[in-house]
Amino acid sequence: TKLNNTVGAFTVVRWVDPYFLVAGSAFGELLYLKVSPIKGRQRRTWELIHGVHSRAIFAIASWVNIIPAVDVAAKTETKGTEDANWRTEKEISMPENLVIWSTGQERNITSYCSKQDKDNSWQMEYNIPTLGGYVYCLAACPLDTSTIAFGVGDGVLRVWNLSEPHENTFSMNVFWQKIMGRITAIAWHPEKENLVAYGTIRTYYKFFFYISFSELIKKIFIGTSDGRIGVCDTCNPNKPPNLLRQHHRKTIYRLQWGPGPQDDQNKSNFSIYSCGDGELVCFNYKKYQEEPKIIVKKNCTEFSWKPDFSCLAVGQSDGAICFFNKSLQSLSKKIYLLKKTIENIVWHPESTATDHKFSEFKNYIAVSCATPTISVFDLSTLMDKLEETDETKDETGQTFFKIVTTLTGHTDRILSLAWSPHFSGYLAS
Repeated sequence: TKLNNTVGAFTVVRWVDPYFLVAGSAFGELLYLKVSPIKGRQRRTWELIHGVHSRAIFAIASWVNIIPAVDVAAKTETKGTEDANWRTEKEISMPENLVIWSTGQERNITSYCSKQDKDNSWQMEYNIPTLGGYVYCLAACPLDTSTIAFGVGDGVLRVWNLSEPHENTFSMNVFWQKIMGRITAIAWHPEKENLVAYGTIRTYYKFFFYISFSELIKKIFIGTSDGRIGVCDTCNPNKPPNLLRQHHRKTIYRLQWGPGPQDDQNKSNFSIYSCGDGELVCFNYKKYQEEPKIIVKKNCTEFSWKPDFSCLAVGQSDGAICFFNKSLQSLSKKIYLLKKTIENIVWHPESTATDHKFSEFKNYIAVSCATPTISVFDLSTLMDKLEETDETKDETGQTFFKIVTTLTGHTDRILSLAWSPHFSGYLAS
């Protein structure tokens, strides 16, 4: 694999017929050679079957063309006819409807079938992308929900347009350069369908990246395994990304877009927030070499912006949940009810498909920690005060939240939470 490249380059070959040898090239081409006796000084030439693989071919498979057995001493065939004997001199052509499967190092499986015509053409039957590891994260674009991005353990980010017909073949945009670990977090831009951010993990490294698809110009925001952030052009996957200044050294647990700390009045200006190494930091992806701004210096394990970006909730390793306003000022309000490390914080959507206006649960947050239970809190009191003054005072004795419910049923720690965008109050875990 790309993450464990200990095997050198090699050439794959296969006999698909007594007269035809199929081989792969280092450039992803599938070739065949006619190996019948040649009269005079003619030179054998390789013919192209296809070149759909973007990297070297890893394996070739086909059905076996069985030849009738021949009794050499009696010079007679045990079965079949003289025309079926491969030792008989005759006009040689590629068998009709011969199906050849191949897979490349980019992990695409393709199938081509031979056709009996004057050009000896080949027709694609299947083109199936596959994965080289577990899927660790997946997110749909909030503006174009038919486009999804997902990160895999083979160190490759894939973007898939589900609106395309997928009868025999389908394709994905694949981004792999300078990604040195498993991709563990993905975040789409809330207003631009051309941007997606993701982060990765490895024992020693960690990365970021960013994608843009506006007007056919696509870029990628990538988090890689040495803690760096880069920008890629998705229309040119062979071009390496522009890396941002390095900050993280270990696992990136969470990525999300939020308002930039220096441009609070410009709501269309977003920055990328990341949680790793116990820190919550904010990157300006437009200035590659600028140092990120540290929001929380230690004990941060999770964070989540409210969908309207009016409040930022931050989970800590001691089980506390603190809050910041849109200017990243601490609200001096914390929830101390949970005693384990906070691992998931999810705000309810402002509105769902079944709501006429705003959802009555828009101020709910679902929280899970290193236990099999889920806690749901109502923060309507805190949000009402934020709307009035954009800040809250530390008023002793006043409770700014309500415990809605505690959900049980899991037997182990919860890995992910998601509120339904279709029906208010529905939570998946």
